[in-house]
Order: sequence, then structure tokens, then C-alpha cells
Amino acid sequence: GKRCRGHNPLDPRCPRHPEVELLLDPAGRLHLLAPPTPSAQAAAERSAAAGSPTQTPADPNTALLQALETRQWAVEHLDLLALAHRNLRFDRAAAPALHLFTTTPHTATHLATHLGPAIHLRLHLLQHVTLGNQSTWLATPLT
Repeated sequence: GKRCRGHNPLDPRCPRHPEVELLLDPAGRLHLLAPPTPSAQAAAERSAAAGSPTQTPADPNTALLQALETRQWAVEHLDLLALAHRNLRFDRAAAPALHLFTTTPHTATHLATHLGPAIHLRLHLLQHVTLGNQSTWLATPLT
């Protein structure tokens, strides 16, 4: 899974879209991390030869739809999530943030522009970085 410093991973996940990760930030806001887009998958497959894990591909539209459906599920089941994580504080007034990871920012940016700020979409550029014989993914915020 993806790592966000200071964010707590949440279980259970949405049964229809278990690939969408749920996180809670220190202020209690819910974040949904959509799976990477296909070109990110191609890069992941290239790095798999080096022993790195791959992730399930989704085009930006599909990834966003999965995240939106998961957000609806999470809002409907917020009491369940809060019960499963009694040690965390949930801010029920904060709109959940959606995060979309892609190696093709022009497609995702076009999508985000048409949807507008009301859906609270944050785009991240995925880059495969190699230093010596170590490699990893780097996510850079675009919005």
C-alpha cells in the first residue's frame, strides 16, 4: 500500500473496491487513495523483474469512479469505521479527500478540471526512481 506520513490506515475497506485505500489524517479527515493508472502499471511491471510489487491498473476514469463509490460507502459506514478505530478522532464535518495517482498527468488533470473543486480531488504524479541498485515509487502532488 501507499504510505502517507502521519496518516492512519483504516480497515475495513469497501467490499466493492478493496483496492481503494482508506486513511485518516491527524485532523480526523478521511482520505481515499485510488489505484494507479495503466501506464503506472506498465512501469510497475518493468520494476517487477527487480522484485518490486505491482499494483492493479485502472484508467483515471475508473480509478476516480472507484474512489467516489468508496467515499459514498465510507460516509455511509463512518460509524463502523469509527468503532473499528476507537483510538482515532474522526472529523465528521470534513469532506473526504480523493487522491488519484498517475504517470499521465494530462489525462487526470483534464478529468479534474471538468469535475471542479467540489469533489476534493488531489492528483499525484507517480515516478519510478532508481538510486544505485535500489528503486521505488515517488508520488509528487500536482494539485
